Amino acid sequence: MLSGTTIAQLIPVIISPVLTRLYTPEQFGVLGLFIALVGILSNLSSGRYEMAILLPDKEEDAKKVFLLSIVFSLFMNLLFLLILILFHDYIGTIVNSPGIVKWFYWIPPAVFLFTVYQSFNFLNNRRKAYLNLSKSKVGKSLGTSSLQLGLGFCQAGSTGLIGGYFAGQLIGIGYLWNRSRKYLGQFYSNTDLLALKKEAIRYKKFPLFTSWTNLINKLSIQLPVLFFTRFFTASVVGWYSFAHRILATPVNLIGVSLGQVFYQRATEEKNNPEQFRKFIVKLYNKLLLIAFIPVSINLVFGDHLFGFIFGPEWEIAGQYSQALTIWILFVFINAPLMHLFNLYEKQQQWFKLNSLIFLSRLIALIAAYWYFKEAAYVVLFFGGVSALGQLSQVLYILRFMKINVYRFLLKTGLLLSGATIPLYLLRNFLF
Repeated sequence: MLSGTTIAQLIPVIISPVLTRLYTPEQFGVLGLFIALVGILSNLSSGRYEMAILLPDKEEDAKKVFLLSIVFSLFMNLLFLLILILFHDYIGTIVNSPGIVKWFYWIPPAVFLFTVYQSFNFLNNRRKAYLNLSKSKVGKSLGTSSLQLGLGFCQAGSTGLIGGYFAGQLIGIGYLWNRSRKYLGQFYSNTDLLALKKEAIRYKKFPLFTSWTNLINKLSIQLPVLFFTRFFTASVVGWYSFAHRILATPVNLIGVSLGQVFYQRATEEKNNPEQFRKFIVKLYNKLLLIAFIPVSINLVFGDHLFGFIFGPEWEIAGQYSQALTIWILFVFINAPLMHLFNLYEKQQQWFKLNSLIFLSRLIALIAAYWYFKEAAYVVLFFGGVSALGQLSQVLYILRFMKINVYRFLLKTGLLLSGATIPLYLLRNFLF
């Protein structure tokens, strides 16, 4: 699966230097806010029932959970659309972004497509159809990138960026649907609402705890986008969104993919604690070794790299990326491990942790804005608090699994400092 996700990862990275010369930071800001709103609402849209697709022993029950997640999402997005129709002007005033207002009615369809794609993702992960997942990611990435490039040359503005997003989702869903039709068969006609209700009750912890935990986590991640939209310019939103997008690419396409494989394997090996602990240690070490060199390079040279690769006006985005780098490192490491909260039914603990992280991030944003009034300092404070919050989740998981956390802290610190200090000295020599 990783070969396909690597290709999917490279496509948007390769075309980004072209996109940043076709679209302005303000237009990227509209895309960033659109994706932020879609990501936030998606956590409520499906009740996170798609995560329960892996859990039933019987295939027929798994199919019912799959259908439940889609039906639940359809109902919720119709509700979102109704709210937008009734309170369009009021919501527009709160958001305070003229560029996003015309896209309001497109948000529920985008949320629905996002949750349908995630449901197909988990369904194919259950079947261990990793090749399907890889190909869908490549197709999704190609579709998004191609349309964004084409419409960019036509000077379509934010329409090109958001249109490409829709194209990618549709291609990904279409491919996975085609590859899953035989497996799904005719079970839809044999499934009634009573059967779906039974599965909804069985996995009620997902909408009651997991969905709200993920909502708080997504809200806290997207807080700067919402905050900058309200208190700074669209360019600041664009710089931050682009920096986060570039840094999050390996997390979304490698860390998350590894997480799906990890979740599948974890459900099989959790009854063998000693062997499972060894597997977690090995995974942590591998993720750290993959990430520490690029993390160190961006931590030191991020501003210059962004300015050189994406154009001079994106150097500020590079500065923002430096402030976010350590946070993204722990997000990358934690992407597979966070599935243990669901596996061991620790959703309530996860909810409490994420609630504390959310409050910490909100306080950091408000305090930094109140004291400095500059976006760069706000991003720096947010990145530092987020790094500590994500690290606390990693340490909680390691402690819960009875793994020595001090060894991991020491190894992480030594690797990062060993790579960063020489690079910092080199930067002082060169610049």
